[in-house]
Order: sequence, then C-alpha cells, then structure tokens
Amino acid sequence: MKSEWEKILSLSGEGGRICLAGRRLETNAWEFVLVSDESTLVDTIQDEKLESIRRSHVVSHWSEALQLLGRYWMRLSPKYVHPEFTERFLTEIENSDAKNMLHRWKRVCSKSPNQR
Repeated sequence: MKSEWEKILSLSGEGGRICLAGRRLETNAWEFVLVSDESTLVDTIQDEKLESIRRSHVVSHWSEALQLLGRYWMRLSPKYVHPEFTERFLTEIENSDAKNMLHRWKRVCSKSPNQR
C-alpha cells in the first residue's frame, strides 16, 4: 500500500508557489510529483485532491524529481524542506552555481531535525 502524499519541498517566487510532493512506496523508495497550486500549502495532499490541481507526471528517481523543479529552482525562495531531504537539497545547492543562495536554504533546513 502506498502512503499518502507529503510535502517534500515548498518554494515561492514571483510567479507563485510550487511544491514537490512525495510518497513512500512499500519498498521504502519514494515517488514524486510537482504540484503548482495554492494547495501546496497543505501538509498532506490526498489522492482525490491531487487529481483536481495542476501537477506533473509521477516520477520515481531523485534526478527526475529535480528535473521536475526546473532549471532555476535553487534560486527560488525555500519555504519548507522535508527533514528526510535536507541533506540532498543542500548538497545539490553546494554543488551548483547557486552557492550564493545556500544561506537561505540552510536557514530553512535548520528548522528540521536533520540539520547540518
């Protein structure tokens, strides 16, 4: 049985907000979807609600999830990072040309138990 969708990352920018949502599979792996709607503010996204908002296709690999976010996601303003994913996001930013944004990301990620 698949778990319910959870917010993995919430970003805001001039054009609004986007949310990377994920759910844990029976195998303990994750699948991801990009949600663009004010519904991104909820903590848990029900399957029924997910059908009624704009979303991407579902992907099952981390690299694909990052591609869903688009080329400049690191430059958007982070609002929430799921505790299980803070290290992954910080590593991506440290290894990018957006290192000058790292302070914003560390501030948001430090609010989670898995801080650096």
